[in-house]
Amino acid sequence: MERVDFRTAKNIKGDYESLIDHMWRYWYAMRFIRGKKVIDAACGTGYGSLMMGWGAETVTGLDINISHTRPSGLNVRFAQADFNKDTLPKADVCVSFETIEHLEEPGYFLKELRCKELVFSIPLDMPSQFHKRSYKEEDIKELLEDTGWNLIENDIQDHKYFYGRAIR
Repeated sequence: MERVDFRTAKNIKGDYESLIDHMWRYWYAMRFIRGKKVIDAACGTGYGSLMMGWGAETVTGLDINISHTRPSGLNVRFAQADFNKDTLPKADVCVSFETIEHLEEPGYFLKELRCKELVFSIPLDMPSQFHKRSYKEEDIKELLEDTGWNLIENDIQDHKYFYGRAIR
């Protein structure tokens, strides 16, 4: 049997290291969602929503395109949402990983979140054809403050992602 080197293995969405980095952010969020109603903003394929379903009371995975999400679990459902204009459902915690850099109006999204706690990550200074804006740490802190969020913990993952937790 051929040996697989997981450090260089590829998957549909990218390299293995990137997948582990993203899953780590969901593991981080798991600390704050136990028994709570959760929104997973920009849920993508929905694997993070399903992970959080293990601990949350309910999880609603939201994305602009939900045609590629996985089937819902007992306490996990998926719905379509445009974060530039839609009113989002209420929740205790909103999880938002790699979302605001894709939005025309990130301030609108952050102001309109109808939750008391935000668990987030944002790429640091990573220009991309898919990003509307590139962020530095100071920009993120200012944006959170300007939209009514109080940053209560934060860190930097792999010199690439500013992540943390904010409350209202």
